[in-house]
Amino acid sequence: MMQHHWCLTERVCRVRLQRGGRALILAGLLLAFAFSAGMAAAADSARPMRIHYFGNSLTDEVKYDWFQKLATDAGHPVEWKREMAPGVPVFHHWSQKAKWEKKLTEERWDVVTLQPFQNFELEYQACESFAKFLNEKQPDAQLYIYAQWPSRKSANWFADFTRTSEVQAKSGWDANCRQKAGEAFYLEKVAADAQAAGTQVTGGPVRAERSLKNQYELTAQGLRARVPMKKPVKMIPVGHVMELLGSKMRAGQVPGYQSPHGLYSDGVHVSNVGSYIVACTFYATIFKTSPVGLPIGEYQANPRHHDDRFPISDELARIIQETVWEVVATHPLTGVSSDEKVKVATASFERAVQGEPYAAEIAPAFGKAPYAWKVISGDLPKGLSLAEGGAIAGIVAAEPGAYEVEFAVTDAAGATAGRRLSLHVDADTAPAVATAAQLPPRRIGPLLRRALSIPRTTPPAPPPPGALWRSVVRNSFRCRTPTPPRTESGPTVLPQRRTRAQASRSPWRYSRKWRGGLRWGVPAAPRREAPRRARRASRSPSRAHRQ
Repeated sequence: MMQHHWCLTERVCRVRLQRGGRALILAGLLLAFAFSAGMAAAADSARPMRIHYFGNSLTDEVKYDWFQKLATDAGHPVEWKREMAPGVPVFHHWSQKAKWEKKLTEERWDVVTLQPFQNFELEYQACESFAKFLNEKQPDAQLYIYAQWPSRKSANWFADFTRTSEVQAKSGWDANCRQKAGEAFYLEKVAADAQAAGTQVTGGPVRAERSLKNQYELTAQGLRARVPMKKPVKMIPVGHVMELLGSKMRAGQVPGYQSPHGLYSDGVHVSNVGSYIVACTFYATIFKTSPVGLPIGEYQANPRHHDDRFPISDELARIIQETVWEVVATHPLTGVSSDEKVKVATASFERAVQGEPYAAEIAPAFGKAPYAWKVISGDLPKGLSLAEGGAIAGIVAAEPGAYEVEFAVTDAAGATAGRRLSLHVDADTAPAVATAAQLPPRRIGPLLRRALSIPRTTPPAPPPPGALWRSVVRNSFRCRTPTPPRTESGPTVLPQRRTRAQASRSPWRYSRKWRGGLRWGVPAAPRREAPRRARRASRSPSRAHRQ
């Protein structure tokens, strides 16, 4: 009996030991799996984000190496490559597929950016071809549409870029582009497909309008609806950031800037301050992180470079970062959100002109889309109306003056915010223009000193600092703007066009930095005049020997 009890006890102990060993083995396996998963996650977080850019000189405004250092210092290492040529659209890059196909097939990429630049039909067709290619070769890559800003010539975010750009398209160019692309890629067809897909797919209301702002949004919305990808196409809203920042500039909230014109270095490129805006927007969108607190880094002023000589103070950097986050964390096509409460972000409106068409939009910040707008006090100028989505449009029929209106916005969660804004209407008056006949005739070579004055015109706001100077220099030298000889008040020196030989005899040195231009403020060393034959002999010893 005792032996039988001992055998039974031994048998139970063996079973318990076997079960305990299995449990230990299972626990060890789970621990090893968790450890390996943690190691993989840590390695993945330490792995650089690989970005491939497709674009032109406006994509270059991100300053690739500067952006890489900015992101790396913030804890997001970046590796990048690019396909770039000056002024080229997306369909040019697609036509050069043989140059980059191997690179995008054999290498792993996390992000690919495209910069549409010209006619919608051809650009959308090329973007759709890129999306299909990436969906097959790089299914884990995130495709972004880079939304740039309007040209300085129009500064109109709601105008067609091809009709307001610095280089005008030939007559019938739009119709030819539509014919080349085909009816399947017509803007109206893409908008209809996106509308049919619904806002859950397209990320917001769809509009069939040929404005610069809408063309970027419709490109992303159309790709989402027509090319289902593992990661839906998103947008980097740089132009939207500059639009909101411009409203803050007009309201006097941005130190040193009264309008977005101060960000341009020529007709469409931007200064180092504009590049910092581009970099912060790329950073916030790609890494889904607020840029508030980012260092200025290499984007700080460089006095040796004319386009990048503008200082960025801590206050200016903070305003740029906050504006970027307000846009990126609100726009439904960025894929970024925030838990902050909804508010009215727009700080001011562009001035309206009596009898002229007007278009503007009120921008919300944070909250949950969609948003509904209404006027709770005051009246808009006669002829203008507010759509529920925040668009103000119409032909101004009101008398000149300031119209105080209080707007309210309600987001999808029911949260409400309000803000009181002024919309100014100016009379449509003809400006006084100084004609060229008022300037005295001058021969080529000497400098002309003449004090110029511009009377108050419509709109009454004065032109941005240096706008007149940049216009004169661009039209005379056909080049980027050199630094003017003086920036304080007083007479302005207007250079006249001259040849290289004439510039070499001038007291101003010829500069290789600007073709056909001068390096201002650097007097050349006096040149000793010598007889003509002696100078020729010094340049050609064989000729002197013959003489």
